[in-house]
Amino acid sequence: FLIIFFIISTINVLKAFGVWSFIIHIMKIPLSYLGMSEKVANIILIGLTLGISFGGGFLIEESKKNNISKKDILLSLSFLSLCHSIIEDTILILLLGSHISGILFFRFIYTVIIILFMKILLETKMQKFILSKLTDG
Repeated sequence: FLIIFFIISTINVLKAFGVWSFIIHIMKIPLSYLGMSEKVANIILIGLTLGISFGGGFLIEESKKNNISKKDILLSLSFLSLCHSIIEDTILILLLGSHISGILFFRFIYTVIIILFMKILLETKMQKFILSKLTDG
């Protein structure tokens, strides 16, 4: 409870000073290279800070409003699934004596490579087929 309270309080302070929107603005550039639109920047940032439950819930809410494309939903959910709780896991494993490069950097690089592969796959002529099979059941 205290950890979630601290994270939410920190996010509210960042929003009050405009830092949150600055971070969102910075995230738009790398997300565009990963094939995601700027609409999912807020969802990704929430998912990375508060966890996959909050990010996934926010993603479901936005997808019901039809504000986000199926491609954005798939790529952002895949990114969150591969990179969720990256902060908490890193801290926990560091406490066990591991090195940060193997935990944080390798996991992030692995996630980026997988998302880039998915982006390339979705840019083929099979995009509609792939998205319909993955999102419609």
